[in-house]
Amino acid sequence: MTRARALKQTIRARAAKTGERYTTARRQVLAELSKSKPIALVPKPAPKPATPMSTKGGLSEAKSIEKTGHGLAHWFDVLDKFGAVEKGHTRAADHLYSDHGVPGWYCQGITVAYERARGVRAMNQRCDGAFEVTVSKMMAARPAQLIKALKAAGGWTEGVDASLLKALGSVEGRLWRDR
Repeated sequence: MTRARALKQTIRARAAKTGERYTTARRQVLAELSKSKPIALVPKPAPKPATPMSTKGGLSEAKSIEKTGHGLAHWFDVLDKFGAVEKGHTRAADHLYSDHGVPGWYCQGITVAYERARGVRAMNQRCDGAFEVTVSKMMAARPAQLIKALKAAGGWTEGVDASLLKALGSVEGRLWRDR
């Protein structure tokens, strides 16, 4: 721990203990330090071990703490008190954003994790009830080479949207740029 960090913790501890404002507590702590009296710096308390929660594919406990200052258990309690299951995804996410100041993207992540934990939403389920899975693959090939290989594979066009096939056939089009 750096000296500056330990000093700040000592100042905050004094402010909490005495009810003084930070600047007043800082002035008192620095005055004590200048008199050469050794004061005990308050060590940072060890964090409580977090209860691991399964959010499988969603927002992790660590990221929730990093971005919001609270773990998922805290946010799940907030959403339980709000009645999020009955009020729905949109209102629950808006509650976190408007009333608790959670950044927008993390409101969604926390709400989805909550819905999964409460059995309201399954893995890969959208809020309208439908399921959606997306897969992507990066290939080290130029577009013309890729299209040629796909056409050679045969049968890959069955069930593919005609507009997509048309776009794939047009290597010179706006969709593909040969670098």
